[in-house]
Amino acid sequence: MKSNIIDYNSLSIALKQRIYPEDITSSNLINIIPDVLEVVEKTNTPGELKKKFAKSLIEQLIKEADIDNDDKTKCMELLSNGIVDSSIENIIRV
Repeated sequence: MKSNIIDYNSLSIALKQRIYPEDITSSNLINIIPDVLEVVEKTNTPGELKKKFAKSLIEQLIKEADIDNDDKTKCMELLSNGIVDSSIENIIRV
């Protein structure tokens, strides 16, 4: 059964209960995607919007991460160059 998580702020709060921004690095960014998708799955939004929410939440975590600028840049590159998109698609297919 889907919960009442209906807005972006609620999604962000729910995600931060599972993942702390300070735990994000370029070497583990892909590993957090399943957690992000589990939180987003609790909404009643259509599939493509869920993917947008997931990417936006990941970007927010990166921006809030307490990591050096080089690692933050690497994380943002993973997000912008399609690697996160591909990973989301692969996880959804499984």
